[in-house]
Amino acid sequence: KGSLHGVGVSPGIGEGRIVIGRTPGPLPAGTILVLDSLIPEWFPFLTKTVRGIVTETGSGLSHGAIQCRERGIPAVFGVDQATERLRAKTKLRLDGKSGEVG
Repeated sequence: KGSLHGVGVSPGIGEGRIVIGRTPGPLPAGTILVLDSLIPEWFPFLTKTVRGIVTETGSGLSHGAIQCRERGIPAVFGVDQATERLRAKTKLRLDGKSGEVG
């Protein structure tokens, strides 16, 4: 299966279980949130229980990346087809500095 790669936009190591975010809402503790893109509707749900975020789009200068850094949530953006390639409820580790996801 190997690891995926993107752009590290918020440093730190995140480990948890994947939730594929389709509709903004409360998230279980220990979530790695995987999204097409981090839209503002998700911001109220980015609490300390979120262990990391992976998106298919976005950059280090995006509003979503800034929100992740301000909240101390490790994040990797620009992971091609992340919502299709990653499986809900499986464990995942990400490095918000190097951009490695796997």
